[in-house]
Amino acid sequence: MKGEVMNLLLHYPNMGYQEIGNIVGCSRQRVHQVAKKAGLTRNIRPPRYYRSDITVERVLELYHQGLLVRDIAKVLSCNVATVRIRLRAAGITKRECYSRSMKLDWRGDSKIRKRSIYGKRVSISRHLWHKKN
Repeated sequence: MKGEVMNLLLHYPNMGYQEIGNIVGCSRQRVHQVAKKAGLTRNIRPPRYYRSDITVERVLELYHQGLLVRDIAKVLSCNVATVRIRLRAAGITKRECYSRSMKLDWRGDSKIRKRSIYGKRVSISRHLWHKKN
C-alpha cells in the first residue's frame, strides 16, 4: 500500500489525498501519514489572516536597528505576536523576543506590587513614599 501511495503522490501531484485514498483503499489521513514520513507533504497555504506585507526581512531590519518588539509592531501597524512569529522564523530565540520587548521600558507603574519589610503586600509607590518620610 505504501508503495502505491508513494507512486501516486509522485506521478500525480495535483491529485488530492482523498482521491489517492479512494484508489488505494485507505483514508486520506493514512495517505497524509505516508506522505509525511516520506517528506512529500503538500505545500500548506498560509493562514487565512496572514499578513504577507510584513516580511521576515523587514522585521529583522528593524530589530537590528535596536527597536523594541512593541515599537516594531507600531511601525508596521501589526500585532506584537506577528512580529514575534516573524522573528522566530528568522531564528531569534523566544527568550530574546520576550526580553527585547520589555528592555529599557519599565516605567514604575504604581499598580505593581512588592513585599514590604513587614511581609505585607504594598504598592511600590506607597513603599517609596514611606521611605522618603
